[in-house]
Order: sequence, then C-alpha cells, then structure tokens
Amino acid sequence: MPSPSYSHPDPWVQSMAVWSLGQLGDTPPVQILRPMLTSTAEDVRRTAVAVLSSLGDSYARRLLREGLAAAAAPVRRNWARSFALAQSDPLDIDLLSQYCDSIGPWLDPRATVDTQHVRRMARLVGLDAADVRRRYARLATIAPLRLASP
Repeated sequence: MPSPSYSHPDPWVQSMAVWSLGQLGDTPPVQILRPMLTSTAEDVRRTAVAVLSSLGDSYARRLLREGLAAAAAPVRRNWARSFALAQSDPLDIDLLSQYCDSIGPWLDPRATVDTQHVRRMARLVGLDAADVRRRYARLATIAPLRLASP
C-alpha cells in the first residue's frame, strides 16, 4: 500500500496534502497535521501552521503570528501566502492578495489595510465596503493584519 501523501518525500506534495486535509476541517486532519508543525520542510511547516490556525488551533495561531511578524519581508510574504491559501473561503483568499486574484503578491502583515484598500477590494469583489471590512477584521483575529479605523 502506498504511503499517504503527507509523508511523501517531496515537500511540495506534502504541503498540498496538508492543505487538502485542512479543507476537511474535522478532528482526524488536526491529529494528522499536528506533527507537521515540526517539519524541517518550511513549506510543509508553514502550510500545517496556517491550516491548523484556520481550524482554531491556538498553538498554531501563535506560530502563525510569529511567522507573519518576522523581521524579513520575504519570510513574512511566505507566511502570508501559506495563511491565505489555508482559508476555506475563496473570497478571503482574494482579499488577502494585493490584486484580488488569489495568486499574490500577498498583503504584508506589517502594512495597514486602509479605507482606500477596503473600498478598492469591495469594488473588485462586488460587496459593500462594510462587508469587506468585517472580513478583514475577522481575518485579523487569526493573523496580525492591521486594519485602519474607518
């Protein structure tokens, strides 16, 4: 019997398996993903952290906040990508990408999401700016996004 994809030798395959397990959103994936938090493959570790964070795991949320607060911009961007792609709602993924395209570049957590950005994204996704702002506020409870006052 072949080994599960999350134990595959290729880190890309592992990270995609981790992401897929997270989309199931129930207890067995959480139990499978927890050991991935210590993976030596950074993509796998970041994906496991992001998926577990989106499922409410407090330890993973702490690790995510640390990664998104890294001093180096490239490191923050890698963590931001993992966080965005772990979201179950495609609209949230769009909102976390700078161009509302779900492919990046991703919002830098050190940047402030201002009213102009909220309005622009609202136009692009066809929602009221207040709805988009609420989505960013909810995402900010998981990741260290900064949301400017309205």
